Amino acid sequence: MTQWLRRNGFPDASKHTVDRLVREEGMNGLVGGRKTRTTIPGKTAAEPATC
Repeated sequence: MTQWLRRNGFPDASKHTVDRLVREEGMNGLVGGRKTRTTIPGKTAAEPATC
């Protein structure tokens, strides 16, 4: 957004100002990539531990 504003006649557009204004309008940026996979399920169901 900042780069777009700078190309279109607002050379002094600050990254922080644009961030604040976008947040006030309730807009969100695009989030890329996948979520981090933290656990890998087993091939079979786990059996309860016995003593």
